[in-house]
Amino acid sequence: SVTSIGTSVFGYCSSLTGIWVDPDNQYYASDAKGVLMDKAQTKLLAVPLKLSGHYTIPAGVTKIESSLFSGCKSMTGITIPEDVTEIGYRAFENCTELEAVYIGRSVTSIGPDAFAGCGKLKQIIIPASVKEMSARCFKNCIQLEEVSFGELSMCEYIGNGNFSGCAKLKKITIPELVSRISFQAFENCISLTSINFPDALRTIERHAFAGCSALREIITSERPYFYKIEDDVFMDCPQLKRDNGKVLIAGYYFN
Repeated sequence: SVTSIGTSVFGYCSSLTGIWVDPDNQYYASDAKGVLMDKAQTKLLAVPLKLSGHYTIPAGVTKIESSLFSGCKSMTGITIPEDVTEIGYRAFENCTELEAVYIGRSVTSIGPDAFAGCGKLKQIIIPASVKEMSARCFKNCIQLEEVSFGELSMCEYIGNGNFSGCAKLKKITIPELVSRISFQAFENCISLTSINFPDALRTIERHAFAGCSALREIITSERPYFYKIEDDVFMDCPQLKRDNGKVLIAGYYFN
């Protein structure tokens, strides 16, 4: 008989293991894991915070709503299928046991803080379809070691704080279309030893690599094309070659 359920009504139910809907309800449904959906099963509405193990987003769902899985600290894996095009703000934030993530090849946008604080995530493959990585997508994923982008990636910029605080990040290749590395993008990635700058790069914003204490190599073309490097981009990067405080990149010194 229930016809309407408000947003965030289960938000602080930390021991909730499932949300179960009578099959005869005309407006809502639930799956085998106790995830609440609309009757057509094309939109996920609420997730129990005690959701455990690996979860696969049902076929037909096109968007993962903001904060939908945030704080699900028993979930170990997530499969995002090909129907999904958007991952919302804080969608998986602080899923502290999340180790395995598969992102389908139709996703074009990853929202702010989408996977921030996923402390057991070690590797992520970002499909070529992703154009937009908003601020702090993977911030403080402290076990993240490797980030891969799909072949012919459409990603055009690295957002503010995207990988800030990823202390174990060792391997990442910035896609060819990236024109901007934003504020604090790789701040305090203390295990990062080298980074590539693609020819499309035009701007590196403040503190982009600040605190990358192991960074010693910048890989770029013979004549770098970027024209704007803001203040303190390489602050506290003692391994980089310098001359009077300027950093050497492809035979040129930059403030």
